[in-house]
Amino acid sequence: MGGTRDAAKLPRVLTILCLFLLPQTGSVLEVTAPSPHVAQKGSDTLIPCTFRIDPFPADPKLLNIKWHFNWKIRLSCTDSEVSATDPRFSLDPNSALLGEASMSVSNAQISDGGTYSCSVTYGTEWQEKEIRLEIQGTNILRLHFILGGHKIQGGGD
Repeated sequence: MGGTRDAAKLPRVLTILCLFLLPQTGSVLEVTAPSPHVAQKGSDTLIPCTFRIDPFPADPKLLNIKWHFNWKIRLSCTDSEVSATDPRFSLDPNSALLGEASMSVSNAQISDGGTYSCSVTYGTEWQEKEIRLEIQGTNILRLHFILGGHKIQGGGD
């Protein structure tokens, strides 16, 4: 009795299963971010993060970029609108549509050093890369030696 109803459902189930197993024809997202990135204290630097999607250019309504530092969002770009927690952090929303998700940091400070994550979401796809930012400061070292009654002062940058 129930065998013919079950047999009739089988083609529908197989069709649905095949649709899930077919390769997705949507965009393919790939994020690249070289690490570490080195900057000088007080300089303006661009922390690199790029992405590729197919097809290009990106649809701004599907694109979301976020930069995290110490588990907090420092910058986000959604629908071509950029929001940052610090005015020294920025991102060009027009370049983002072409795959440039790099974050600019002006007047880099020692406290800016650490591990950042660049996450890119495009539609339903998401990828994240970590980038270690190393800030090289000027080392000021003053040593005072008294040798034989003479004071010798040494310094370095």
